[in-house]
Amino acid sequence: MATRSEKILIVDDAKFMRVVIRRLFEKYGFEKIFEAEDVDEALKAYNLNKPDFVTMDITMPGDSGLEGLRMIKEINPGARVLMVSAVSNKANIVKAFALGALYFLAKPFTEEAFDAVVAKAFAFERSFPSKQNGGQAAVMAARSAMVLMMDPGDVEINVAEGAVIGRCCKCQDDAEKGRNMEKCFAEAGKKDFIPCKLTNIAEQQAKITFDNGNYFVTALAESKYITKLNLISITPGEKRLIRSGDVLSLGGADFNFSPVK
Repeated sequence: MATRSEKILIVDDAKFMRVVIRRLFEKYGFEKIFEAEDVDEALKAYNLNKPDFVTMDITMPGDSGLEGLRMIKEINPGARVLMVSAVSNKANIVKAFALGALYFLAKPFTEEAFDAVVAKAFAFERSFPSKQNGGQAAVMAARSAMVLMMDPGDVEINVAEGAVIGRCCKCQDDAEKGRNMEKCFAEAGKKDFIPCKLTNIAEQQAKITFDNGNYFVTALAESKYITKLNLISITPGEKRLIRSGDVLSLGGADFNFSPVK
């Protein structure tokens, strides 16, 4: 994909969320991406870099994102601003549009919803990697040395050859599970399984595969728990590219996808 010349400013107090949004822009070829963690930083970055497009959270330390939107529109009445917030009540949405926001995206949002907004904002076809091939045009990953590391916790699962990820189901019956549940969870040292005490993870939650030089994660249809990649939900059966540094959320537990240390 060709490199795009437009400049992007991402405003969010959560570093993790800024990383997620940055990666979504990068898949389109945007390279000039600036970040700010509050409105004061956003105004400085806006005046210095003159971005073509801004994403703005609402709830941040100091001034709210709505106030930040108002001040940016005072600097440049033609500024294009996408509000991205978990506080998506009717009053905030109405006020955001009254202040001049072009779009409002509620957290948590799907990758498809973000794609639709960006494609419309920049008037181009959504030609990013398709879901059918899992986005194989993205960054290559090394096959031989990747693990899922629970954060926080002592679980480290090697996925070099692919794996079905879920909580442990090796106990033969409920009595054995009862004896081992606390013991497995409390034992010191690294574990290569997810203790069954984490009951909000299915026994088969997601599948990691390796194909054409890339790793992929697929949410399994059998699971009743939500699987997310970098805060974005994966629908059952959907296949997504997973890269080093990504965070895979399985039910209520987060795992970092990382090289073996």
